[in-house]
Amino acid sequence: MADLTRVTTRSLGPFSYAQLTALASRKGVDAAISRKELIRLLPNRYCNALHCESWLVRALAAVDWSGGALAGQSALAMAGAGEEPTAIDVVVKPGLHRAGPDWVRVRSTVNATPTFHALGRSVVTPAAAVVQAFAWAPADRRAGLILEACRRGVSPEHVLAASESYSRLPGRAELTLMVWLRSLGGGVFAALRGGLVAAITQDWLQVGVAV
Repeated sequence: MADLTRVTTRSLGPFSYAQLTALASRKGVDAAISRKELIRLLPNRYCNALHCESWLVRALAAVDWSGGALAGQSALAMAGAGEEPTAIDVVVKPGLHRAGPDWVRVRSTVNATPTFHALGRSVVTPAAAVVQAFAWAPADRRAGLILEACRRGVSPEHVLAASESYSRLPGRAELTLMVWLRSLGGGVFAALRGGLVAAITQDWLQVGVAV
């Protein structure tokens, strides 16, 4: 039990049940779970109670459990290009979708989504994650999302290139315009955020600008 307590306290985890029983007896692990010293975050994913509210631990557990990749705003947060969202987004291949708790959103995608590895898990690349986060975000948060991601180093050109791999992309015209405005400079984009951006986007749609 000493090893179990020491390892799960010092290491964030998450841990599989097999990893836990390698540190202590099955009876000892079950007792720690019953006492809520170990918390079951998701099926076969546990962590020490000290770390159960950690966004990082939950993000890693969500990827392990789903078998997918961290996506959207969650991928941006992992890459240091965005804030940590309340709910963790993961994408999986079609047919692998599974229901989870409220703090995990699992989406299936047919698109070949580029990923990189962080802490041994698959994470959607920042440019592709911007496209995903934009498509999933409420309209009033989209401009701020792009401004923050680009401010933290995501290339507008890479975002536009990533968007081209999506045959169906909600808000494509708006995304293209916002990224183009951001490429002109943060001051220009900030000045045009909100209603004016929406008005310009609507004009684009009405006159049939190709995107």
